[in-house]
Formats: sequence, C-alpha cells, structure tokens
Amino acid sequence: MRRHNPYGTKNTTWSSSASGQRCDFCFRNFEFDHAVHIYECCLLLGAKLFQSPIFEKDNSTQLESIVSTLRPDDSGLNINTSEVTRVASEFAEVHKVLTDKEHSLIKGLKEEEVKFVSIMERHLKYIQDKLISIQGKLANVGKQMKQKDGAIFLKEETSRKSSLNETGQKVSVTGGSLSMGHFNCTLPFAVWREYIDTVKSDSVTLDEGSAHPELEVSGNLMNVRLTGVRRSLRNNRKRFMECFYALRSEGFTSRRHYWEVEVAGSRRWSLGVAAESVERKRRVDLKPEKGFWTIERYREEVSTSNSSQTPLSAGPVPGKVGVYLSYDSGTVSFYNADTKSHIHTFTGNKFVGKMYPFFGAWDENQWLKICFIPCSNQ
Repeated sequence: MRRHNPYGTKNTTWSSSASGQRCDFCFRNFEFDHAVHIYECCLLLGAKLFQSPIFEKDNSTQLESIVSTLRPDDSGLNINTSEVTRVASEFAEVHKVLTDKEHSLIKGLKEEEVKFVSIMERHLKYIQDKLISIQGKLANVGKQMKQKDGAIFLKEETSRKSSLNETGQKVSVTGGSLSMGHFNCTLPFAVWREYIDTVKSDSVTLDEGSAHPELEVSGNLMNVRLTGVRRSLRNNRKRFMECFYALRSEGFTSRRHYWEVEVAGSRRWSLGVAAESVERKRRVDLKPEKGFWTIERYREEVSTSNSSQTPLSAGPVPGKVGVYLSYDSGTVSFYNADTKSHIHTFTGNKFVGKMYPFFGAWDENQWLKICFIPCSNQ
C-alpha cells in the first residue's frame, strides 16, 4: 500500500512491502527512516551522474548549454537606478520636512519656556519687594502701638484706609501656563501642509479658450460651472466642443505640482490631469489611454473616470479634492483635502509633452472652485 507523502508531491518515493519499505528510485528495501534513505539515494544518483559521459572534458560546451537552460531568467531583475534615485530623493525631501518641522517646534517651545520663566522671575521679585515693604510697615505699626494707647491707636487706624490693605497687582509664581498657541495643532496636518509647501505651488487659473460653450468661467478664472445654455463661441483648436471640459491656462512639463478644488454642492464632476494632445472636438472616454488621468463623482459614488467606472474606497464624498502630479515619476494622485485621506493614484505612466489640470463640470449651476493654498513661509 502506498503511503501518504508529507511533502504534497504527486509521486511518493517509497512504498511498503512485506520485507519493509521499498524506494521507488533505487528499488531497494530499507528498514530505517525514509528521509535518511532518500539522502543516501540522492548521493548515489549524483555519483552516477558525474560518471556520465556528459561530464567528460570534450562535452563541456554541451554541459554549459544544459546548465544555462536551468538558470532562471533574471532579465526582469535589473534594477532601474534612476527610479531608485528618484525614490531616495523624494524620501529625503520628506525626511527634511519632518526634521525641519521638529526643530522648528522644539525651538519655539524653548523660546516660550524662556519667556514664561522670565515672567515668573519678575513676579517673584515683585512679591519679595512687597514682602520687605510690608515687613517694614509692620515694624512701624508695632512701634506706634507701644507709643500710644491701644484703644486710641485702633480707633485712628480704622478711621482711615490702612496702609497694609493696599490693593495692587495680583501675581503668582506658579500660576498660569505656557502659551502653546500653534503648538497645539494636529502634527500630521501641520507636517502635511509643510510637505505641500515643498511642492511647486503654481497658481492654477482656467483657460477660457478651452472651456466648452456651455461652461461659464468666472472673471478671476478660478471657478467654472455648467450653465445649460450653449453660447456662440469661436471653435478654436483648444476648445472642447462635445464634452463639458476645461483646462488650466498653462501646462506642466516637469517637477511636482499640487492644487485643490472645492466641489461641495456638485453631484457630478470630473477632476485630474489631461495631456495637451487629447481629443477636443468629439466625445471621448476619460481614461489614460486617451490622455486623461481623472476621477469623477456621480451621485453618491466616486470612481475612476474610465470605461470600467471602478468604484473607489468607501468613505465620505469629498467636499474638496486635492490633485497631485509628479510629472517625472508619471504619478497622479487624488486626496480628500477635508480628511487628508488618499483616494486614488495612477502610477507607471510616461508623460510626454505638456500636462494640464483638468476640470469637468456636469452638475448645472454648481461651481467648481479652485482653492488658493497659502504657503506657511509666506
């Protein structure tokens, strides 16, 4: 009867017989542990193999050919040094932001501590001076009591405001606390803002010449909405004529960029990045193969804007969306700017030519508003 193979392979290497266990490789019976026998069997097979003519000197080329077929294909293991350098560089920037923020907060706390100690020392000196003054006045009162009749002295003191009841500044050596101010902020948010400041901050303004005829762009070029009324506008080469889209006035060709768009109130929108070469005169799917890296909201769901309409992670529908473009690494990421949470990232892209911030307004009379992001160092 064939025994269970503990290694899970299809064929066992031993079977039971009347005289013990029999190896299916060497067909010999053995009575000791099968693992020991397999080891011995492998040594015997190896010895026979090395006695084979294939190992003769004249057949070294044939041997090398056979061995080469057994080598794993390591063509996919080549390390892209430029990618490693990019990752190391970006993490170095993050580390620098964290270190600078830590040093800044510690320095600020120490400055606040020095101020607080200085105030306490002034209060202590004030209390000591008042104590000396009061002790002197008590000594004078004691002398007067000895020189005058006690009853007459008390009557004179009660008839006028006692010099010992002076009202003055209320001070305390131990009272109060450090003025924490901006130190009480949530550190992840503060660091997140610091990192955003390291990203090239260009003012994002809309190109009115690219907007569909039914889209209205505000006077400051920072807002766009669908009006439902098609205006008679010149069909220039930049204008979208079939879909309710608009682009930024200038494109990006390098570095990292970040902008935020307020979408609260709109129940359908599309945001992201578009290549300069995208189709503008016919209806087109919003997907990377067509030059669009976008997400969209439709009713209560946020999804990638492509033919599969992939729903994204469940969570609150964002009222403000952050868009991050790393041109050199081919990355486009989206964030819920209200909760500072990640929504989706497109990676592994090779951008060519200019890339433009993209805006799609589908909900009538609901503005999409580009937000101004102040830098902390301004």
